[in-house]
Amino acid sequence: MSIELMIDIETMATTVDAYILQIAAVPFDMSTGQIGDEASRFNRHLRAKGQEDRRTDLDTFVWWMDQPKEAQQAVFRPRNRFDIRQVLSELATFYVNLGHPVIWSNGPEFDSAILKHAYEQNDIPCPWHHRKVRDLRTAKDLLPVSIHRPEPDTTPVFHDPEVDCIEQIRDLAWATNGSEMRRTARMV
Repeated sequence: MSIELMIDIETMATTVDAYILQIAAVPFDMSTGQIGDEASRFNRHLRAKGQEDRRTDLDTFVWWMDQPKEAQQAVFRPRNRFDIRQVLSELATFYVNLGHPVIWSNGPEFDSAILKHAYEQNDIPCPWHHRKVRDLRTAKDLLPVSIHRPEPDTTPVFHDPEVDCIEQIRDLAWATNGSEMRRTARMV
């Protein structure tokens, strides 16, 4: 089993210095599409403390107000919120304990770039090397198969990062099923 990691974040802006609301990371096996169970996942909501210098913008706020109430509640009304330095340290430990896997996210200029900036801003070394970062959108665009996979039995609450990670893993597994990409994605 070769573990890889899907990362998704929710923010209040789209720039690398965006205020981070929530971070999720879900391990999976690229060769089988098997998704790590709930106990093996990382999912933390962040508090404002320590993010005073991170950006929020009106367009993103308006975008959030247009999202379904379930998504808004999942991100804005969590039971517990944690300090950004604590969450970044926990994420680094989580990543290292998985054996420095390849990380996947939607777009090289968003999730991984924002997290890298947050690590730098907080004087914490980013735990992954830039060669370990993969882009799900590019992978889907390059594959010769349709990404339209069967609909799930229930409608997921998108923009909850953990749910988004799981759906992104399913997209990747569906798109790469039977392709050469499964054998080459982990090459560094």
